[in-house]
Amino acid sequence: MIPATPGAVAVFQVEGDTYNEPVLAWDEDGHPMVIGDGDVLIRARQRDHFDHINADATAPPTIIAATPGWWAKLWTTNDLVPVVAWIIDWRGDGTAIVLVNNRTRTLWPDEEESIAFYDPTYDHRITLR
Repeated sequence: MIPATPGAVAVFQVEGDTYNEPVLAWDEDGHPMVIGDGDVLIRARQRDHFDHINADATAPPTIIAATPGWWAKLWTTNDLVPVVAWIIDWRGDGTAIVLVNNRTRTLWPDEEESIAFYDPTYDHRITLR
């Protein structure tokens, strides 16, 4: 058995309703394991109404404060706005929290606008498209 991935759930569909059960482990072949009858681990696909696996359904994000000096350039408006924090999830995917017009805004890389992050102190640039 391989230890469970944090946040992975097996998704089941019953008459239009959806419910999740945590994946408790992965077997040697990579199949997700859930609790079956008699409190034993079974492959999720062996349970009635199995639909799919959601790898990060319940994984909470981790908020990490930004190093002072990072800025985000919004290509659609050409505005340069300060990054006040980063959100990094358990997989390492991240996004920025920026300050726009005295309000915080979350910038996700898959938004319609491209984003460039810039640290003028060290001349570092990161571009997300």
